[in-house]
Amino acid sequence: DLLEKSYLPPLKGNSIIEVPLAVSGNKLCAAIKDGNIETWDLSTGELMHSLSKNGGSAAALAVGEGKLCVGYDSGTIDVWDLNEGTLLGTLQGHTQVIASLSLTDKKLVSSCWGEMIYVWDLEGGQCLHNFRIPNVSNSLICGEVLCSSNTAGQVELWDLETGSRLHYFDE
Repeated sequence: DLLEKSYLPPLKGNSIIEVPLAVSGNKLCAAIKDGNIETWDLSTGELMHSLSKNGGSAAALAVGEGKLCVGYDSGTIDVWDLNEGTLLGTLQGHTQVIASLSLTDKKLVSSCWGEMIYVWDLEGGQCLHNFRIPNVSNSLICGEVLCSSNTAGQVELWDLETGSRLHYFDE
């Protein structure tokens, strides 16, 4: 448990980290300035994988259920097997920088700067729903509910199964 440790071993590998980071259990995933994504075992500090793909610079990461999702400035999203370090597939649909990713066991929500949020079925790699939300800035999954926010400070709640809006909060 990271909170109980008074000392973490140094991470071995490329130590020049960019902004995107994600943690799941004892695994840390980070975007590296050379374009790779590195994963470490936090209990030992050992580099597990150095993942590379020519998809541009990583802009967002999400990790969970043995998967690592990487959103790029090109608008594509790679889905990796976190344990094996193998590429499972690439999701395409966004045309702008991926701003945020949120992951559950079988679904991924991605938002890009601008107006689009996509809900993906990770097993089939298909887009289940897309939402046009002006000035979207962030999105996350809360159970079967999608929460989105925009640059005007508005928050919307959406049903992930039906795609219908459940609630709208304004300042």
